[in-house]
Amino acid sequence: MKEPLKNRALLTAIVSLFLIAGLVTAFTTLGPADESWRRHLSGVDQALRTGDQGQFEINLEAAVAAAGQSPGQRLRLAAVLDARAADLDQAAMAETLRRHAADLRQDISRQPDGTDPTELLDHLLLLYADGLFRVAGHYLRRGMASEAEGLLKRVLFVRESILGPGHGDVERAARAYAEALAQLNGTAGAKATP
Repeated sequence: MKEPLKNRALLTAIVSLFLIAGLVTAFTTLGPADESWRRHLSGVDQALRTGDQGQFEINLEAAVAAAGQSPGQRLRLAAVLDARAADLDQAAMAETLRRHAADLRQDISRQPDGTDPTELLDHLLLLYADGLFRVAGHYLRRGMASEAEGLLKRVLFVRESILGPGHGDVERAARAYAEALAQLNGTAGAKATP
């Protein structure tokens, strides 16, 4: 009877991890568009070499437009613009690149569906912590305190970082962590006495 519970707890943790990995990947990969903005960056580079401010602005705007609404595309373009700005001697053009990079990153938080990537990531991390908490609870019930302790430490860190120290879920994780430590100390004390 305990074997299905073990499998269910592990399955829950694995599914949570895959869910988090999939959604984080969706926010950081290229997305449906290709990297057509890279073609426009060659025009930006050419304008930087020649010092042509007009061509620089035109190609930069075209690159930003080509990145579309894909969060991954926008983040990659922002990183490229930051790198180019760091290597640039012309202060005005470097500042323009930095401003566009900052705008690209800021626009990600204003997705059309109203989803804030920070909130989504916090939600995913809490799901991950919930899965770990279930697995740790299973370990504690089986007397496997050393395995539970490491998981509960992660759960406590994630929950406290996101929810704050006074939240009920944080307090539950802290109690479970204390229980795991008590079991570990009891086991260590029992082994030490002859």
